Amino acid sequence: EDTNGDVEVHSAAKLPLGRMNISGKRGDITLTLPSNAGFQIDATTRKGDITSDFSALKVEQTNGASRATGTVGNGVSKLQINADTGDIRISKG
Repeated sequence: EDTNGDVEVHSAAKLPLGRMNISGKRGDITLTLPSNAGFQIDATTRKGDITSDFSALKVEQTNGASRATGTVGNGVSKLQINADTGDIRISKG
């Protein structure tokens, strides 16, 4: 959790990832996951964009807000990402 600044999380190659809750008030959030990770995600930003390297995630944008949801692989890990004003990037590492 961070109030003023960017947040970067790089997951270790050890799977499963477990449960993650990441939040930021003002700044971008970058989450890097192994390409073979299995997870369910719910990511939202009130004012910002969401981009993802994982094609299984559905990204919706409405009035400046964005939300990404979906299941990748076995979906065993639960990920929650919330940004107030900032972009969210979900990338493969």
